[in-house]
Amino acid sequence: MAEQVVKWMESNVGSIAENLNGILLAIYGYSLGVAKVIPSLFIFFVVFIIGLYLISFHLPKLYESLSSRKSLAMPSESTHWPRSSVCMQGFN
Repeated sequence: MAEQVVKWMESNVGSIAENLNGILLAIYGYSLGVAKVIPSLFIFFVVFIIGLYLISFHLPKLYESLSSRKSLAMPSESTHWPRSSVCMQGFN
Protein backbone atom coordinates (compact mmCIF):
# COMPACT_ATOMS: atom_id res chain seq x y z
CA MET A 1 0.00 0.00 0.00
CA ALA A 2 2.80 2.40 0.89
CA GLU A 3 4.49 1.76 -2.47
CA GLN A 4 1.29 2.69 -4.30
CA VAL A 5 1.00 5.94 -2.34
CA VAL A 6 4.62 6.82 -3.10
CA LYS A 7 4.16 6.08 -6.82
CA TRP A 8 0.94 8.11 -6.90
CA MET A 9 2.62 11.06 -5.19
CA GLU A 10 5.63 10.89 -7.52
CA SER A 11 3.42 10.86 -10.58
CA ASN A 12 1.29 13.74 -9.31
CA VAL A 13 4.28 15.86 -8.30
CA GLY A 14 5.76 15.34 -11.76
CA SER A 15 2.54 16.37 -13.50
CA ILE A 16 2.17 19.41 -11.24
CA ALA A 17 5.73 20.46 -12.06
CA GLU A 18 5.04 20.06 -15.79
CA ASN A 19 1.82 22.08 -15.51
CA LEU A 20 3.56 24.77 -13.49
CA ASN A 21 6.33 24.91 -16.08
CA GLY A 22 3.75 25.36 -18.84
CA ILE A 23 1.96 28.09 -16.90
CA LEU A 24 5.21 29.96 -16.23
CA LEU A 25 6.19 29.75 -19.89
CA ALA A 26 2.77 31.09 -20.90
CA ILE A 27 3.08 34.01 -18.47
CA TYR A 28 6.59 34.74 -19.72
CA GLY A 29 5.43 34.70 -23.34
CA TYR A 30 2.50 36.97 -22.55
CA SER A 31 4.67 39.46 -20.66
CA LEU A 32 7.18 39.43 -23.50
CA GLY A 33 4.37 40.18 -25.96
CA VAL A 34 3.16 43.06 -23.79
CA ALA A 35 6.70 44.43 -23.56
CA LYS A 36 6.89 44.48 -27.36
CA VAL A 37 3.61 46.42 -27.64
CA ILE A 38 4.38 49.12 -25.03
CA PRO A 39 6.59 51.32 -27.30
CA SER A 40 3.98 51.41 -30.06
CA LEU A 41 1.25 52.18 -27.52
CA PHE A 42 3.36 55.03 -26.17
CA ILE A 43 3.73 56.49 -29.66
CA PHE A 44 -0.02 56.12 -30.26
CA PHE A 45 -0.75 57.82 -26.92
CA VAL A 46 1.52 60.78 -27.71
CA VAL A 47 -0.05 61.22 -31.17
CA PHE A 48 -3.53 60.95 -29.63
CA ILE A 49 -2.78 63.63 -27.01
CA ILE A 50 -1.33 65.98 -29.63
CA GLY A 51 -4.37 65.47 -31.86
CA LEU A 52 -6.72 66.06 -28.94
CA TYR A 53 -4.88 69.28 -28.10
CA LEU A 54 -5.03 70.52 -31.67
CA ILE A 55 -8.71 69.76 -32.01
CA SER A 56 -9.82 71.15 -28.65
CA PHE A 57 -7.92 74.41 -28.77
CA HIS A 58 -8.15 75.20 -32.47
CA LEU A 59 -11.69 74.06 -33.25
CA PRO A 60 -13.30 77.45 -32.42
CA LYS A 61 -10.80 79.23 -34.70
CA LEU A 62 -11.49 76.72 -37.45
CA TYR A 63 -15.24 77.21 -37.04
CA GLU A 64 -14.89 81.00 -37.18
CA SER A 65 -12.76 80.87 -40.30
CA LEU A 66 -15.15 78.49 -42.05
CA SER A 67 -18.31 80.32 -40.98
CA SER A 68 -16.98 83.64 -42.28
CA ARG A 69 -17.35 82.28 -45.82
CA LYS A 70 -20.89 82.53 -47.12
CA SER A 71 -20.93 79.14 -48.83
CA LEU A 72 -19.86 77.33 -45.64
CA ALA A 73 -21.79 79.41 -43.12
CA MET A 74 -24.18 77.64 -40.80
CA PRO A 75 -27.82 78.05 -41.84
CA SER A 76 -29.94 80.46 -39.86
CA GLU A 77 -32.51 79.24 -37.34
CA SER A 78 -35.38 79.82 -39.78
CA THR A 79 -33.92 77.42 -42.35
CA HIS A 80 -33.53 74.53 -39.88
CA TRP A 81 -35.85 71.59 -39.98
CA PRO A 82 -38.78 71.81 -37.56
CA ARG A 83 -38.18 70.43 -34.11
CA SER A 84 -39.08 66.81 -33.51
CA SER A 85 -41.89 67.84 -31.15
CA VAL A 86 -43.54 69.75 -34.02
CA CYS A 87 -43.12 66.79 -36.38
CA MET A 88 -44.46 64.28 -33.87
CA GLN A 89 -47.65 66.24 -32.98
CA GLY A 90 -49.75 64.20 -35.39
CA PHE A 91 -48.74 60.95 -33.71
CA ASN A 92 -49.96 61.86 -30.20
